[in-house]
Amino acid sequence: DLNKAEKLISKNTKVVSLAHMGNVLGQINPMKEIISMAKKVGAYVIVDCAQSISCLDDPLFSWGVDAVAFSGHKLYGPTGIGVLILSHELSKMCPPLLYGGGIVSDVTLDNAFYLDPPHKFEAGTPPITEVLGLGYALTFLSSFSKKEIHKHCAQLNSRFIKKLKEIPKIQIFSPQTGQETLTSFSCNDVHPHDLVTLLDSYNVCMRAGHHCAYPLIRALQIPALVRCSFGIYSSQKDVDLAIDAIKNSLKMF
Repeated sequence: DLNKAEKLISKNTKVVSLAHMGNVLGQINPMKEIISMAKKVGAYVIVDCAQSISCLDDPLFSWGVDAVAFSGHKLYGPTGIGVLILSHELSKMCPPLLYGGGIVSDVTLDNAFYLDPPHKFEAGTPPITEVLGLGYALTFLSSFSKKEIHKHCAQLNSRFIKKLKEIPKIQIFSPQTGQETLTSFSCNDVHPHDLVTLLDSYNVCMRAGHHCAYPLIRALQIPALVRCSFGIYSSQKDVDLAIDAIKNSLKMF
């Protein structure tokens, strides 16, 4: 809501932090406009790109973003590793988060002198296996057009929503603009955790819960949600199998 954003972002604002793509509703936020508002008041902008990193290619740093974060497993890499990209200004300003080997140029009894970024942020033994896995995932992803990936996933998601609407008592939580790559939903009579447990027996994996967004779930006045996400490997057959699994699971109640 750009009108609300304009009221919230004031001369007292120091940092504006938001997701590029919502992990619950799937909305693609109007980044360019929000970044512009933040920069007018001199605020730093930090963007969570966990959901968007695999399918959107907006030039966030060109628009004025100061930091971008994303997780490895969201772009087909291993779990347990993520990436934080900082602007030159922020990387110089921020102190190390953790302390350990490999981040210092010298240490005395009274002081420590840190190496230039990124080294000062990478204390101790690096997660070597995960780094190599993430590197291969990025190489794999770079062989595709993100525009085409987004188009593919959005089309599957639209197909899923269309078929989901045909199932009684299902409530869909999505802007439904045709650009979303994921959909959250609930069924009036079935708790999301029960539903995904049954879906698992059909080899259909969906996520249930609060999705790390408790305030949003409370605002929607629901106990939890089921989320279905689509990726580069998903197909129309997967959509149809998921819909059949939902229908069969709901017959159990």
